[in-house]
Amino acid sequence: MLTKFSKEIYLIETILLLVYCSSSLLLLLPIYFKNIGISEISIGFLASSFYISSLLSRTIIGSILDRGAPKKVLFFGIILFSSSVILYSFIKRATPILYIIRIFHGFSLSAILLAVLLLSVLFSKEEEKAGVLGFISVTFLLPNIFMPFLGEKIIEKLGFSYFFCFAFIISFVTIFLLFGIPDLKQKDNIGRGGFFEPLKKEGFPIILLLTSLLGFGVSTVNTFTPLWVKEMKTTVGVFFTTAAIFAVSIRLFLPGKIKIWGKMELISLSFIIFSFGVFLISKSSSNLILSISGAIYGIGMGFIYPNLLYMAVKLVKEDSKGKALGIFTASTDFGFSIGPPLSGIAVKYFGYSNMFKFLSFFTLLSFLLLKMKWKEE
Repeated sequence: MLTKFSKEIYLIETILLLVYCSSSLLLLLPIYFKNIGISEISIGFLASSFYISSLLSRTIIGSILDRGAPKKVLFFGIILFSSSVILYSFIKRATPILYIIRIFHGFSLSAILLAVLLLSVLFSKEEEKAGVLGFISVTFLLPNIFMPFLGEKIIEKLGFSYFFCFAFIISFVTIFLLFGIPDLKQKDNIGRGGFFEPLKKEGFPIILLLTSLLGFGVSTVNTFTPLWVKEMKTTVGVFFTTAAIFAVSIRLFLPGKIKIWGKMELISLSFIIFSFGVFLISKSSSNLILSISGAIYGIGMGFIYPNLLYMAVKLVKEDSKGKALGIFTASTDFGFSIGPPLSGIAVKYFGYSNMFKFLSFFTLLSFLLLKMKWKEE
């Protein structure tokens, strides 16, 4: 049963949902890049430039947010994001301009995400935070249920120009929804202390490393699954839609309802499930196997991110939550930034199937090592 939240939370959720509908369409960008003659290695570096931009922007955005300007950050983030989306339609080959667009794209989505997360924390009561963060994190995946399918159809019937125009419109309209969010002043002590102050909290660095590991895996799957699926002549939307259905269901109905929510026991089980789902991608020679891999992958991913996010927010004081969110999401971006280029090199020399097998093994082994460190602390 869904928990009832304030109208501000639902409005914030709607804004993020529309932005991520646009972002979900852009999961098909690797197909566009391949279509204009860009190699797999270059596609990996293009993906990396997006995530590096997000990573480097976290310190700036997190500090601004702790000074009490989340609504303004959200406004400028939406403007920059929408502009980046429409500019893709003018790119016909790999140029430095494309990397610049990717950098602005990464920066803008980083600003939107951090602003939304902080607004959600500030507009919710302490006992609601687990549910709110789980509810908000639904929007990272909910559009994946239907947007990749829709994007494929638009590309097939109308071409990439209409595809990018549609992605632009659904993100830009969120500007008008911002007027419904009241201005919110934070406490006077917010913003004090160094940006990396949350790192002093015991256990926080391990959470960051686990988040980076998740980002490494998810970014690789997002970047290369569409290309692998096309090579196998199966349907891209089957994987992303199935994964999103399971992940969304978990994040929508279960946060705060499970006794071990926010505990390492649940995260351990989830990483095992996640790794197995990644391994099955390598065996996806049919839509049936692809849907099964998507379901298992979605279950693991659905549990991991909101649990790590809840643990990170809970560890720090109120006056450091903006910084904590900045560092947490930066750790995700770090994993996202190194995943595609390294995996792109692996694809070149070992092929898609072997790359996904290695990713599965690497994820599980890295998690087990980090879990041992967690027990020591």
